[in-house]
Amino acid sequence: MSTHPKTLEVEQMKVLPNHPRFLRVAVALGIVALTGACGSTTSGSAGTAASPAPSAAAGVDLEQGTATVMNAQETVLTSPDGFTLYYLTVDTTTAPKCTGACLTNWPPLLSKGNPSSMVPLTGTLTVVMNANGDQVAYNGHLLYRFAGDKAKGDAKGEGLQAFGGVWKVATPSLTVAG
Repeated sequence: MSTHPKTLEVEQMKVLPNHPRFLRVAVALGIVALTGACGSTTSGSAGTAASPAPSAAAGVDLEQGTATVMNAQETVLTSPDGFTLYYLTVDTTTAPKCTGACLTNWPPLLSKGNPSSMVPLTGTLTVVMNANGDQVAYNGHLLYRFAGDKAKGDAKGEGLQAFGGVWKVATPSLTVAG
């Protein structure tokens, strides 16, 4: 092999005739491989997956908490995340009055399984299939959260009048509907 620069370049072209093309293909394949690896999520990976749409919990566990209701501390039923639960006085389990736009401010407590309580309750928890989905009821009263409650212990929905009835805090001593 000659040491002349032109001769060296000719010799390299013989060994790697498509060097620039080879390099571009290798870089492109590397990018594709990295993109594919970063975009996948497998069990146990640290990748970020899109959040699933809100849906009913499997077998909701109700709890009890304390909320300020009419300037007094009261024991109330709470959702699994600790927020006060309510019922609408004119609701029936088969024909809820709070549907459609109402659900923006009063999301129903939904469950895909049998609801239970983290503490003993004297009443009965059931799941009723209605226009809102598989909604949890306590002693025949459909249960909802109030979007205006921003912290555990809030009961800002108590006494509000809407949809032909009055919203009331659900308590463990709530009497049977009917």
